This record gives sequence, C-alpha cells and structure tokens, in this order.
Amino acid sequence: IKSRTDPYYRTFLETLHIYTYTKPYYNHEALLPYVGFRNGFFVQCGGNDGYSNDPTYHLEKVFGWKGIIVEPLPIYKLCKKNRPNSVVYNCATGPFTNKKDETAVFIDCNAMSFVEGSLDEEQTKEWIKGGERSQQIKAKRIIVPIKPVQELIDEYVKTHGKQTIDLFVADTEGYEFSILQGLDFSKNSPHYILLEIHKDSELEKITNLLKQNNYTLLKIFEQRDFLFTLKK
Repeated sequence: IKSRTDPYYRTFLETLHIYTYTKPYYNHEALLPYVGFRNGFFVQCGGNDGYSNDPTYHLEKVFGWKGIIVEPLPIYKLCKKNRPNSVVYNCATGPFTNKKDETAVFIDCNAMSFVEGSLDEEQTKEWIKGGERSQQIKAKRIIVPIKPVQELIDEYVKTHGKQTIDLFVADTEGYEFSILQGLDFSKNSPHYILLEIHKDSELEKITNLLKQNNYTLLKIFEQRDFLFTLKK
C-alpha cells in the first residue's frame, strides 16, 4: 500500500513546495555542488520510472531544469508521468551506424535492466538473479528500437530550440561506452558527464574517449559513479 500511496504524497508535498522526498539519488549531496543552479538542461540515458535513484529528479522539481530522458522499457510510461517537464523517448541509445531500423535486445529487470550481451554469461545470471530477488519480479527479454542519442537531441532541438547541455547522464548497466559513441561532441559538449561504470576495462575505454574530446575525470562518487567535466 505504501509503495502505491508514496508517489501521490510526494506530489502533494511538491505542490506545497515541500521537497522532503525529492532527493532519490544516493549521491545527491555529492553531485549538487556542481549542478545546484536554476534552469539547467540535461540529457539522461536510462530513466527507469523517472524517480528511483534518479540524479535529475531534484534538478527538475526544485531547480526548474528541463531535459531529455531516454528509457527503452515499458516503464517509460511511468517515467513520463513522473517527469512532465522533460521529453521522454521510448527507445535505446547506441553508437552511430548506417543501419536503419536497428534494434537491441534488453533484459527487462526493472531498475536492473541491461542490454543483452553487455555482461558476460556468469555476470548475466547473477545480475538477473539479484534483480529478480531484490525486486520480487520476473525478468523478461524484449526487443526495442535503438538510435544514437544525438539523433534524439537533434529531434528535440527542432521543436524546442538548441540547448546547452549542462549534465549528461548514462546509467545503463555496462552500455555507457556505446552510448557515448552516439554523441556528436562537435555539436554539443555537455559541461558535466555522469556515468555509472562497473568494470575497470570500461572505465579505461570511456576515459580515453572523453579525454580525446577534452574531458577530465572530476570526481568519483559511491557505487562507482564517475563525474567528468569539460576542460575550460
């Protein structure tokens, strides 16, 4: 009952400008000194329900930020409901490619969903087992369309005008490098990039890619969240 009533209670408090429950991200206090300003803009890959452990929820609700949220799974409908000031795209994001109508296979495990093949066989089994047990759900295999994130940014710009990206977020359980390969840094270089990176080998690849595009590692948060910043 509590899980059903909490969102309504949270929304009610927000209408009264009471923000008791607007900090779901576990590294919120560490992140806020860098992005705690008004009317920023974000791009977020991996939105889930738009609230649970979400680093941009507080920014939207309290500081008036707007943004793009990409969520490939059916839970995107709840994300749209929770994030009315953002544009939610129901697809996956990946590298630039010449293929049309490309798709990706996802293991839908709610907050622990991931792209099939992004984890090795043993990790996949353990991840699914942990996700099913902790969330009391049954994982499903689904196929979703995949687009470069730059294509979604360009689509947003056509309707809403060009935005300076203050924060780029990717929390996609091992698919962060592929997502960054679909971002055109010559068009838009986010001021901050926040990534959840589980493997040291992935961290090395991502760090090298971002270094080539004039980024440096600024801060390492708990739970292997890495904050990169654009060099001035």
